[in-house]
Amino acid sequence: MTQLLVTTTENIPGHPYEVIGEVFGLTTQSKNLVRNIGAGLKGLVGGEIKDYTKMLEESRDVAVNRLRDNASAMGADAVVMILGKRFLAWWQLFV
Repeated sequence: MTQLLVTTTENIPGHPYEVIGEVFGLTTQSKNLVRNIGAGLKGLVGGEIKDYTKMLEESRDVAVNRLRDNASAMGADAVVMILGKRFLAWWQLFV
């Protein structure tokens, strides 16, 4: 089976389409307490927090795969105008 096309554009040149509804792919993730404390300390001195970067990449992959699964279940063969939103709750650093 061909992987379902996901694009941020409104149109796919040469491919007319019909809107069949909205579709979502959601996930939430958290690091453990020790890594959150380490990330909080890194945040004080500045620089990339590699554990959070990796977590965001993993979250994005999970969310896009869920989006594809949900769209496929609706009978879609593509998802257009995908919007990505990422939130990092800073309070997690201190929980």
